[in-house]
Amino acid sequence: MASKVFVLTHAHQLSPDREDVKLIGVYSTERRATAAVDRAKLLPGFAQIPDGFHVQCYPLDKDHWAEGFVTELLASPSDKGNHKAKTPRRRRIRPSR
Repeated sequence: MASKVFVLTHAHQLSPDREDVKLIGVYSTERRATAAVDRAKLLPGFAQIPDGFHVQCYPLDKDHWAEGFVTELLASPSDKGNHKAKTPRRRRIRPSR
């Protein structure tokens, strides 16, 4: 039985403050993940941004995010009826306990 998996993602910048990340697949070996990169590089979109692929190894049965989190959303000026705002506002969202 495998004790680790290889996660393949593709990421590219949409704007200075926005990134688009796609989960391509989860593989049992690094070689299979690398083969998936080779296949995906032939597809529309991925072919134009071939350097956006990332393979990461994750051991199974282990927490990979052991700390809490804070989400910051960039609010548009039209959020909550604030049509007069000239610049976007930042909102911090904390998970409830």
